[in-house]
Amino acid sequence: MLIWLQFLVCTIVIVYGGSRLSRYGDVIAETTGMGRTWIGVILMASATSLPELFTGIRSVAIFNSPNIAVGDVLGSCMFNLLSLAMLDVSRKVAPISTLAHQGQILTASFGVLLLGLTTISLLAGRTIPTLGWIGLYSLVIPLVYLAAMRLVFNYERRRIAEFLSEVKEEARYEHVSK
Repeated sequence: MLIWLQFLVCTIVIVYGGSRLSRYGDVIAETTGMGRTWIGVILMASATSLPELFTGIRSVAIFNSPNIAVGDVLGSCMFNLLSLAMLDVSRKVAPISTLAHQGQILTASFGVLLLGLTTISLLAGRTIPTLGWIGLYSLVIPLVYLAAMRLVFNYERRRIAEFLSEVKEEARYEHVSK
């Protein structure tokens, strides 16, 4: 019974922290001008993935159970997509995919690519070349991730610059009385 109470308390803390994290992520995006996509992809994703990171570390390093680590990460990814679908159903205005800007196509594409690399590594199993104990995919995935973050950052920076130039252009005759 105590374990269920501890689980419930942790769940409440995560729900409260998640709602605060969302608000402060939005504030950071607005005040720094870095863009909501960038903040979502880097800060929000990193902060909300910390439980998977620590679960993975503990399951592999302490309990020698790599299946828990892989299941946790991939299961979390699937649950996050289910969350998007549930949000979409509960929102009565328009589908979320129509409200998110086109820059999310870039993040979704790299997500598919990274999941594809992971799938290939799982299917290939022990046939993938290694460098000592490190699988080749463990070197490729971070490189693809870094390339993706760089492209998303550059895209978001261009998008913000275009928006600011449009706003500046629109406000050109603001001082003229009507």
